[in-house]
Amino acid sequence: MSTSVQEVESVRDWLASFGTDETGGMTRLLFTPEWLDAQLALKQKFEDMGMVAEFDEVGNLVGTYPGTDGTDDVIACGSHVDTVVHGGKLDGALGIFGGYLAIKDLVETHGAPKKSLRVISMAEEEGSRFPFVFWGSKNMVGTVPESALEGVADNDGVTFTEAMKNCGFGVRTAHTSPLDNVKAFLELHIEQGNTLEMEGKKVGVVTAITGQRRYNIRLHGEANHAGTTRMCYRHDVI
Repeated sequence: MSTSVQEVESVRDWLASFGTDETGGMTRLLFTPEWLDAQLALKQKFEDMGMVAEFDEVGNLVGTYPGTDGTDDVIACGSHVDTVVHGGKLDGALGIFGGYLAIKDLVETHGAPKKSLRVISMAEEEGSRFPFVFWGSKNMVGTVPESALEGVADNDGVTFTEAMKNCGFGVRTAHTSPLDNVKAFLELHIEQGNTLEMEGKKVGVVTAITGQRRYNIRLHGEANHAGTTRMCYRHDVI
């Protein structure tokens, strides 16, 4: 592998420059100028390397290095470009610039690949600006009805739809997806636990992941003293 540590650190710091805040961390929230600048800069870097780079309707950036075998088969990698507030340089970003550098190294070392290679910089994963998560990946698998965006706004009252349109994107209407013809997908990501450190390992390969299911629960009732309030006057939670 010809990619040096210095090149990795250079690309890491370059991407981290979009959204650097006063704490020394990064705040790169969905559909903000910092987020859009990062996506546009990545698009240019992909194109400079010989990839075909384009946005889908919702803001996912897709960079593809065409294969030579004449098929539509794609091997893809990627992650998300948005951050939490005061986030670090690697969460999400590692999966994007790591994939880009890997493809760059393969092409420079061995020439054009047989299978098309793709990097996907997903629009959003963190839910840091809006109470709505996985905008990028949900759209890639077609699970976001437009009605889901009704009433969704950030802390400043800017609606999701308004912010999205200001960046030039909209809801998904096309029947195509960045995952079309993808035969394998790899996401390089930092570990957010302590397993690798505790076991003295540098790399882990995930074979399964914990599924999440979230509920919104609203309880109706009236707080009162449990011992002295007669049952006929209580309005317990139901």
